[in-house]
Amino acid sequence: MSAACTGFVYALSAATAWIRSGMYRKILMVCVDTLSHFLDWTDRSTCILFGDGAGAMLLEAGPANGGSNVISFDLHADGSGSNMLIVPEGGSRKPFSETTLSSRGQFLRMDGPAVYKFAISAITESVHAVLRESGLTIADVQHFIPHQANIRIIDSAAKKLGLPEGVIRTNLDRFGNTSSASIPIVLDELNRAQMLKRGDIIVTVGFGAGLTWGASIIRW
Repeated sequence: MSAACTGFVYALSAATAWIRSGMYRKILMVCVDTLSHFLDWTDRSTCILFGDGAGAMLLEAGPANGGSNVISFDLHADGSGSNMLIVPEGGSRKPFSETTLSSRGQFLRMDGPAVYKFAISAITESVHAVLRESGLTIADVQHFIPHQANIRIIDSAAKKLGLPEGVIRTNLDRFGNTSSASIPIVLDELNRAQMLKRGDIIVTVGFGAGLTWGASIIRW
């Protein structure tokens, strides 16, 4: 599935639906992004932000009367904002050519201020939506795992949501923005550190190119 930085949330939604329908009992989700392929190393507005990463999660059907540990989702897409974060050339609309090379159109371009404004709105709206859907509140959340895009975005959104610092989980200071892989990488780090306890409520939220955005609630 191609949903840029929201890929984990989109894939989790699809995998959960397939398992609930009875079509599959086990699904392996793998999120991989190698953004270094698209970076212009002369453009400091992008090259210092992004990293390469991969993460995987195995989902399995539980007892029929046991309830689901993937509780709720909120998914969105809006193509009108596609130019905020885009690789301008090299695709079907503008195939790769000599002009692409001369204009450096094969590299990622980002409107930083526009993305910043969009991301804060997307995070807060999606998190409020999944909490309403699940009947939970901010006080019920033990772990908040946002897509690891920018610490200023995360801090501003967390403040608007009223999240305490102790539940916000980040690793972008070490890995940068690893796109769809960022949420499962953080989950794995928390699990290896034995910070996830049975019954913990985890809110994940992604936002990125497309534009796409969305959130999920997981009970560990």
